[in-house]
Amino acid sequence: MERVIGYHHIVFLTRAADSAVTVRTPAHLSLRERTADYAPTLAALERDQLRQRSLAMIQARFERGLRLFVIENAGKAVAWCWMALGTWRYIDELRWRIPLQAGQAWGRDAYVMPEARGQRLALVLMGGLHEALGYPVTYFSDVDARNYISLRAHASAGFTRVGNVRALELGGRLVVRGEPPAGIPRPDRLRVDSRWLWMNADESARHRAELA
Repeated sequence: MERVIGYHHIVFLTRAADSAVTVRTPAHLSLRERTADYAPTLAALERDQLRQRSLAMIQARFERGLRLFVIENAGKAVAWCWMALGTWRYIDELRWRIPLQAGQAWGRDAYVMPEARGQRLALVLMGGLHEALGYPVTYFSDVDARNYISLRAHASAGFTRVGNVRALELGGRLVVRGEPPAGIPRPDRLRVDSRWLWMNADESARHRAELA
């Protein structure tokens, strides 16, 4: 359902590929990538945690090139995170599609199971992807400005703020938004230079098609 009115204040962060901050997976756990055949398992995990991530949404993310990384304890998932890696990240609140180059990753929807909290696993998900990939990556992330816990975790993982953007959604079609910060890749849609974006029918359809 389209939002009638929505206000957003988004903080953008990045971490360089050569960051000096070391984030490693605890020795008793493993960090691995899971592919599309894992979708039913993740859907069941999400349902058990009362999170609104349906099987169809999870499958759509795989189809759009997002990659899933999971931290496991003896084969059981205890934390996971989606990464847009060398593809694009769609910021639906701003109607921006941000293209990423090879070696650039944008994290989203990190989650740690209640029984596994307190082990800094969110930091592993946000800053330890190179362990699973075998090569360094430049990370980007976006966080609600009111989510102080996530912002502190990002800072601990070596992320730095590169900008803030506010946006106001009215009726699902009108978006009043700030400019893209210089510290992230330049968005390529929708009409990035328009501070007041009144979406036509084609743009509204493209926006809905990007949601996942």
